Amino acid sequence: GRKQKIQTNGFDEFHPLIDAVAAEFQHPADWVPTYMVHSDHWPFVAKGVPGIIIKAESDYDGRGFSHTTADTLEKVDIRDLRTHAILAASLIEKISRMDVDPKTQNDIEDDLLDRGRAEDLQLSGDWPYS
Repeated sequence: GRKQKIQTNGFDEFHPLIDAVAAEFQHPADWVPTYMVHSDHWPFVAKGVPGIIIKAESDYDGRGFSHTTADTLEKVDIRDLRTHAILAASLIEKISRMDVDPKTQNDIEDDLLDRGRAEDLQLSGDWPYS
C-alpha cells in the first residue's frame, strides 16, 4: 500500500503514537502538524477537540472525487481502505488510552496565528474567532 499521511491539526502529542503504529505494522506513515481547515473535522478542532486526518499519499495534487457525486465505491482502492482501517483502529486504540486534554480555543487561535494562517482563513471565511 501507499505511504499514509496523517495530519494532526496541531496535536503534537500524537506524533510518537503515529511513529509507533507505523513501526508496529511496518507500514510507512508520516505525520504532518498542519491544520486541515477544509474538512468536517475543522469545527471540532477549532474548538480544541483533538482530531486527525489519515490519507494515502499520491502523486495527484487535486481534490479528486472525494465528497462529490462522483465519489463512488468502485473508485476506492481496497488496499488503501484496508491499510487505513488497520492503522486507524490501532491508532484510535492507543489514543483512547492516552490522557489528552482538549486545547482551548485560544490555544488553537494562537497556534494558527503563529503559523501565519489567520489571513487566509479570514479571507476564505473559515476563521471562527473574533
